Amino acid sequence: MPSPAQPLKTIAVNSGCQSFGIAAALGAIFPAAVVTPQPLSAQWDDADQERTCALQLADQDVWVSSSHTGLLEKHLASATRRPRLITVPVIGFSAFHPDICYAAKQSTGELTVHHYNSAIAVWAYGHRVLPEDAQRLFNARVFRELGYFNEWNANVRALRQAFSDSALKAHFDTFFLHIQRTGNFMHSGNHPKIHVLVRLAQTIALELGSAPAVMDQYIEADDFLSQASWPLYPEVARSLSIPGGSYRWKINAHTRLDSVQAYIDFAYLAYQQQGIAPEDIRMYNRDEALFDRVLSTALGHTP
Repeated sequence: MPSPAQPLKTIAVNSGCQSFGIAAALGAIFPAAVVTPQPLSAQWDDADQERTCALQLADQDVWVSSSHTGLLEKHLASATRRPRLITVPVIGFSAFHPDICYAAKQSTGELTVHHYNSAIAVWAYGHRVLPEDAQRLFNARVFRELGYFNEWNANVRALRQAFSDSALKAHFDTFFLHIQRTGNFMHSGNHPKIHVLVRLAQTIALELGSAPAVMDQYIEADDFLSQASWPLYPEVARSLSIPGGSYRWKINAHTRLDSVQAYIDFAYLAYQQQGIAPEDIRMYNRDEALFDRVLSTALGHTP
């Protein structure tokens, strides 16, 4: 473990799109270190690229990583110097946004341009439901029957397991208690708000030998994942005993939508502009039979 006599000089962070927020917070905690976000791609073209990446990482004092953890062992078996590896969880939590899904043009497998979709809107578009009728599907009864109010415990278990599989397994309870108190701590199912990544960086700092006072350090960092933010639907917020909730979408830095109808109109037009016919749209990881039964019934149709 590094000591004050041997301060950290270089830290690399590899945790996908969450790398940037973690790196920014670690840079504030260790101001004398050069902290570099390195969201490595899932695979390389050849072994030479892998080895080049491993050699670059070998120059680091610390490598904070959620993946590719066998890279150093594979290519630097005889190296005399390699970074200290801190494995970390990827923060995912979909209980606040159970309606988000990925969807694609089934004939080509190409994902929709805006990767986040409302599963209800995708179903409605695929079944040629009129936009003004589709917006009526956003209500507490539909959400309850689709299981949207029952996501919390499964998500807590999954996040706990992600911590258990990392070097931070001893810190889950204190980490989660802290972020849970902040209410909705996610922009979307896989994009945490910046204060979550700051807390994760503080926890990493503990593993690197920082004093416990680091957990009380005020850290300001840019929220790199805030350009797109899915709303916490009011009915879902009430089921979680969280004040507020809204139907206000932030699609990107330039597009904001202030109602369910506005979102439905936007989504339908986007699918049409991408050349996706209703019969050619497919949503991933959803029980289509359940959606058929619940949503058809809600519209007064026979499933």
